[in-house]
Amino acid sequence: MKKNSIVKVKQDVPATVDNRPAYLSKASPRGMEEADQRDLTLPRIAICQSTTPQRKKNAPNYIAGLDEGNLFNTLTGEIYGEEVTLVPIFMFKSQIKFFPIDDGGGIDCQSLNGKDGGRLHPSDCETCPHNQWQKDGDPPECLKFYNYVSLIRPKNGLAVLSLKSKGVKVAKQWNSLIKLRNADTFAGLYNVSIVSDTGAGQEFYNIAVKNAGWADVETYKLGEAYFNALKGKTIQVDMEGEHEDEGDNEL
Repeated sequence: MKKNSIVKVKQDVPATVDNRPAYLSKASPRGMEEADQRDLTLPRIAICQSTTPQRKKNAPNYIAGLDEGNLFNTLTGEIYGEEVTLVPIFMFKSQIKFFPIDDGGGIDCQSLNGKDGGRLHPSDCETCPHNQWQKDGDPPECLKFYNYVSLIRPKNGLAVLSLKSKGVKVAKQWNSLIKLRNADTFAGLYNVSIVSDTGAGQEFYNIAVKNAGWADVETYKLGEAYFNALKGKTIQVDMEGEHEDEGDNEL
């Protein structure tokens, strides 16, 4: 096994703090002392589109009961339905260039912080030719992601919601809602729901974000703890099955 490789275990019932057996110690957990943030991958909250691999029965990561327009957890397989309440802890940007889906898709090049560059242009993202608008007016081949490390209410599981392309407009609206609170990012609750959208002559699913009140004290303190533990670290997000969707060539 390669260094820093990640083993993913599929379970019918995800093992979480919420359903942990009573006999287990609540003291500091043992056995992962050698693991740091580089060895971890945070799960992603994804939107099930018509081309999402997890809805196909012959796919190795198939999720039973997953329908188009559902929000779901890419690592645990949990299905949230058409809306979920999140407490964003912090936002960071990244950039990914995908292989064309007609060629099998997958990640061609990736920058985890949207700055340092990837394999195609290691020096930086800003001057990368794949990050520039094309002469014919087409947008950059490399997609910018706005990633929100978030608590999922009410169980307070940790996952990342990543927005790209036409979702960038939603991300900027969400950023404005957070700023207007004039409080820590993790002080607010936000309702994330599915909406229909169009792009490249096709219909697909996007999200809408609305204020949903303030976090309670316990949730706020948990968000603060995660903020202190993760902010400034390089965050690896589970991008398995992610690819260019319809509308990704429109901003």
